[in-house]
Amino acid sequence: MSNVVLPNLYTTLPLTQITVSHHPLSSPTPTPILILTLYRPGRHNAFTDTMLDEILTVLNYIKHDERIRCLVLTGHGNIFCAGADLESGFGYREDNAREHRDGCVV
Repeated sequence: MSNVVLPNLYTTLPLTQITVSHHPLSSPTPTPILILTLYRPGRHNAFTDTMLDEILTVLNYIKHDERIRCLVLTGHGNIFCAGADLESGFGYREDNAREHRDGCVV
């Protein structure tokens, strides 16, 4: 058994660049379907390190949560994701870059 304390509702997580909702939206409890939305209006959901950290936080919860059976990943508005936000200092971490380069996953 894991020591992870699961949220009562994923919508209550303190997230700034993604949103998480249950399907249907009106459900007072977690449902088997969780919708994760990239949410950076005005920046075409350009990807940042903060966004990555928030997604990893949610994934860490749901891998321990038997209530969740499906994760839908989407983007806010008309654009899923414009790619990396280089203006925000997107810092593809050097250790990850080396791992991908050495493993030919560039």
